[in-house]
Amino acid sequence: MTRFLLDTNVISDLFRGHAEVMAGFRRHAPQDLGISTLTVMEIEYGMERQPQARKKFGELWEGLQADLTLLPFEAPDARHTAQIRAALAAAGTPIGPFDLQLAGTARARRLTLITHNTAEFARVPDLKWQDWRTD
Repeated sequence: MTRFLLDTNVISDLFRGHAEVMAGFRRHAPQDLGISTLTVMEIEYGMERQPQARKKFGELWEGLQADLTLLPFEAPDARHTAQIRAALAAAGTPIGPFDLQLAGTARARRLTLITHNTAEFARVPDLKWQDWRTD
């Protein structure tokens, strides 16, 4: 059962061989880890812009997609995203649209978001998150 949603920066850290992030992956079974279709888009976009990245990390990326749970953006995720967006706008502390969607997905599914972007996600009400670089 999926327990964690991985932010795009966590996948990038894994590609770079970040020791603490790699240790985080080793602590959990693949079925505990999920990625959003949004993260797939962001990684694919990066590889389209930098073809050498696909040559270097393409095999690892394909393996991750095969092993991890893929989480499409669904209606409950959209509702939580809208609630988060409204709350942050009212507080005058908005975050970017991709981060909103990741937060909405994690919160709607009661997942812990794994991210290094703690400055933005710490502002999201009722969102559980961890930073594997520092935890």
